[in-house]
Amino acid sequence: MDAETREMYRKTLGGLMRRVGAEGAGESDVVAELRELGWDELTVEEPTESVALLFEEQGAALVASRALDMVVAAALGLDDRSVGIAYPEPGPTNVTSAINDDGRLTIAGLLLGASEAAEIAVPAQAGTGVVVAIVSRGALSVVEMEGFDDAAGFTRVTGVVEARHYRLLDGAAWAVAVAAGRRALAHELVGLASHMIDRAAGYVIEREQFGRPLGTFQAVQHRLADAYTGLVAARSVLAAIEPDDVLFGSLVAKAVAGRAAIRAAHSCTQVTGAIGCTWEYELHRYLRRTHALDALLGSWRALRKAIGQQMAEDGHAARLGSAPEGPAA
Repeated sequence: MDAETREMYRKTLGGLMRRVGAEGAGESDVVAELRELGWDELTVEEPTESVALLFEEQGAALVASRALDMVVAAALGLDDRSVGIAYPEPGPTNVTSAINDDGRLTIAGLLLGASEAAEIAVPAQAGTGVVVAIVSRGALSVVEMEGFDDAAGFTRVTGVVEARHYRLLDGAAWAVAVAAGRRALAHELVGLASHMIDRAAGYVIEREQFGRPLGTFQAVQHRLADAYTGLVAARSVLAAIEPDDVLFGSLVAKAVAGRAAIRAAHSCTQVTGAIGCTWEYELHRYLRRTHALDALLGSWRALRKAIGQQMAEDGHAARLGSAPEGPAA
């Protein structure tokens, strides 16, 4: 994709996201409008660039949508219009559903928004491996979640399903789908961090204290410089991912982007002072979304541990562009 075309798509997607954010439209509107813009065709022609553009603009506009389902479902070879994704609940394990010895599937997961898909794809532990079970939505209990970031639109799905009521996909596909999801989330976290830094930088330029702009104080400059350094690092990692190390590269990218976005959120809250902690100022919404997305498909702390375990197993420090010998977490 050349620079001119990329900028055209960026402006188009950015305009869509800002309008949806301002109007408060439902997440189904985003997905439908993306398809009207030719999203399916664009992902075939430019799979990497399209995801980067969409999710960075979505993060910057603080829009909650089921766009992640489109990415993950495509990696599983499914159509997100008919199959939703039950993401593992945040925690110490990679999956939070399991198939018991008697074949019953016990489900605990998260859905993005009010998916109307007739079926749900559920990653589940089966013995020592992970499989993906396709379950009828009607067999599950779906409850809206209230908590740290209500606007994110998460719902919790639970249930116990007999073996005859679900079918299985190739378990290896879940690792590929997780990598695709982590890469998309890393871009969204980059978009969140970029917006927060821009807003905070604008504030400290205008706001004066002791007769001079806040941005002239070295402590404030250091805070924002540190946040920006993390943002640049996250973008560099995403740009360094090669086709032969997508699993490990996406693991690293999500970890670096999650850490960078959280540090940016905290630093920007610090430099904006009291106004940054008020309900009327938008920063708190970005901070909450940052923590929510960091937790999805592995927090930066959990992924950092997985990277360390991978390095210990391989006996060397893997470099992006050179695939690690063992499987990614």
